[in-house]
Amino acid sequence: MKDSDQARTLIRKTLFGSLATVEISPSGFPYSSLVTYGLDFDGSPIFLFSRLSGHTKNLEKDPRCSLLISSPARHRNAQTAPRVTLMGSVTKKNSESYKNRFLHRHPQACLYADFKDFSFFTMAINKAHFVGGFALSSWLKSGDILSDQKAAKNIACAEQSIIEHMNREHFSSIDLFANVLLRRAGSNWAMTGVDPDGCDLRRKDYFARLSFAEPVNSPQKCREQLMKMAAKARKKATFQHKK
Repeated sequence: MKDSDQARTLIRKTLFGSLATVEISPSGFPYSSLVTYGLDFDGSPIFLFSRLSGHTKNLEKDPRCSLLISSPARHRNAQTAPRVTLMGSVTKKNSESYKNRFLHRHPQACLYADFKDFSFFTMAINKAHFVGGFALSSWLKSGDILSDQKAAKNIACAEQSIIEHMNREHFSSIDLFANVLLRRAGSNWAMTGVDPDGCDLRRKDYFARLSFAEPVNSPQKCREQLMKMAAKARKKATFQHKK
């Protein structure tokens, strides 16, 4: 898998990262904080920040920042864990679309998302640095990280109908996605989001990410990918049962 594909997969399946901003007082020092993030359809990070937070105050003065994304807890040696650092600028941009995209990944944020001191922000990615393991790294452009804009728009327009159809008509397939393809336990998983690179699943407080075999650029291509994965999951489940 190419570095760009690994980076995109890591960004899509992770829910939090370390945000580094430029501290306003004392001026110039790097300030790092743990933040949760959502994703726009093209993969641009979306944040929900309080204006009282240190990183929010820093970004108001200097929008430049970096976001480190990794999952080192799954590796015995953290230095072998893949990670990606996104570099760019963050701007305040409240919209219903950003709110929906963020809350489907972080439903607990519904408790405070409408508070007056909270706002949504988006990150424009300038470049990224991907580390695939010890001594394996590469610099990536924003185009290597983000989905094609036309594809993102096409999926955005159809997302709600795709989700409703899958949860209503193919709920058993969604459980197979989680149980068989992702090896996640439990039933009553639901699809909560879809984008050109895959779909998001949730069961109570548990989140899971299912990547497509290849990016899709239309609702029809998305449907085809979901059908192929459902067939793969059923076949694999039958084989496991026979064993």
